[in-house]
Amino acid sequence: MKKFYFLILVLFAVTGVYAQVPDSVKKTVYGVEVNQTVTGSGFASGTELLLSMSEKGRNLAIGFYFCSEAKRFTGVIVHHEVALVRFPQEKRLVPFAFYHCIYRITKVGKSGSDSLINSFGTYKSFEHHLGAGIHARITNGIYLTAAVGYGLYLGSIKKPEILPVTGEKIGSNGFAPIASIGFGLRF
Repeated sequence: MKKFYFLILVLFAVTGVYAQVPDSVKKTVYGVEVNQTVTGSGFASGTELLLSMSEKGRNLAIGFYFCSEAKRFTGVIVHHEVALVRFPQEKRLVPFAFYHCIYRITKVGKSGSDSLINSFGTYKSFEHHLGAGIHARITNGIYLTAAVGYGLYLGSIKKPEILPVTGEKIGSNGFAPIASIGFGLRF
């Protein structure tokens, strides 16, 4: 009889450890997010339009970057989040860690009134940021989001300069912060 009770106890222990995950956590959720983002790489702030897929506290979003100065889409974005709490679907405030990647191509044209020569340039930037943020759920499908981070940019709209003593080229690559605020909709 003791062996029977021991077997029942082991089965309850194993069942508790390997319990079935609730359907609300396993369910894949799709969404749309719009953010206003600014980075320290020299580009103006812009709007991000992201299409996302969430499952088990992880979120992968792919989207476009709209430049307010150029008034057109100038970049592509990949954004990945990991919730820092268990069962984020049940929480009103969900902190998260993120990786954010932006690839931008911006064409700039300047013309001088006193010269006949126009100077045009194409600037490319590849930015990688890590950081933290929070989602504040308003209703089941609508939430607000805010995030800050720090990362590396390769390429900049700032003109590089050469240090006279060392001859080192600076200004086109470096480290910079990122900040964004926006809202999202999940279906």
